[in-house]
Amino acid sequence: MHRVNFSYISYSLKSIPTNAFNGCVNLMEDLVNEDNPNYCSIDGVLYSKDKTKLILYPTGKKGNYMILNGTKTIATGAFQYCINLTSVSIPNV
Repeated sequence: MHRVNFSYISYSLKSIPTNAFNGCVNLMEDLVNEDNPNYCSIDGVLYSKDKTKLILYPTGKKGNYMILNGTKTIATGAFQYCINLTSVSIPNV
C-alpha cells in the first residue's frame, strides 16, 4: 500500500495509464504543472487540459464533489477506491 498525499504531474508528462495510482489510498490531490499541455488540476482533481475529461478523483479526498460544467467524459476508474467520497453531482449538459 502506497503512502502518497499528492501527485505532481510535470510539464512534460504526455500520458497517464488508467491504473497509475491504484493503491494510493491516501492521495488527497493531483497537482499539475501549469505548462503541461495535456493535463490540469482543478481543486486537486485531474482533468484533461481542455477540462472536458475527468481523469482522476484522488482516492483520499473526502466529501461531496461537483463535476465541472463542460465535462463530457469521465475516465474509466476515475472514482475507483474513493471510499471517502460522499456524493458526486453531474451537471446538466
